[in-house]
Amino acid sequence: GKGYVEDSLTREFRPSFMTFTTGTTNKPVSYLYSQYDIDNLRISGSRMLDLFDIGGSQRVVSMFPFAPHLAFWQVVFGGLASSVLVMSTGGGKVMGTDGNISVLLRMQPSVILGVPSYVYHVLREAKARGCRMEFLKKVVLGAARVGEGFKLKLAELAQDMGARDVSVFGTY
Repeated sequence: GKGYVEDSLTREFRPSFMTFTTGTTNKPVSYLYSQYDIDNLRISGSRMLDLFDIGGSQRVVSMFPFAPHLAFWQVVFGGLASSVLVMSTGGGKVMGTDGNISVLLRMQPSVILGVPSYVYHVLREAKARGCRMEFLKKVVLGAARVGEGFKLKLAELAQDMGARDVSVFGTY
C-alpha cells in the first residue's frame, strides 16, 4: 500500500547519514547517504575484507580517526557486515600513540588499518620501545595514496618486530 511505497522511497532516497572529505586540498566536500547507500557500504566493506582475505576469526585494529570520513565508516560497516572483530581506536587524537600501541599489544591483531602516516608513526614508535608484533600479518592503508617504497618500509618495520610475511595494502 501507500505506506510501503513511502517507506521504500524514504529508505532509498532520503539522506540519513553524512560523511566529508578531509579537505586537505580544498574545502571539505559532503556526501549524503540514504539507508540504501548504507546497505551498499556494508556490502562493499564486506567485499573489501574478502579481497584482503580478512576473515571472521581475525582481529582487526582500525586506527582511522573517529570522524565523519568514509575510511573510518567503511571499516565499521565492513566489520559489522562480515562479523569481523574490529577495534576502532580513533587514531592519535583519541587514545594517543601510547594507547594505540597498548591496544596492539593487548589485542594482538593480525590486521592493522589506518592512515599511512599515523600507522608508520605508531609502528616506528613501537619498534623504538622494543615491542614485539609476531601476530601482525596485514597492514591496510587508506585515506592517502602510498607508493611501493612506503609499503616496503612498513613491512620492514613489522618484520623488525618479529612479524613474518607481512602484506601491506593501499586502498586509496
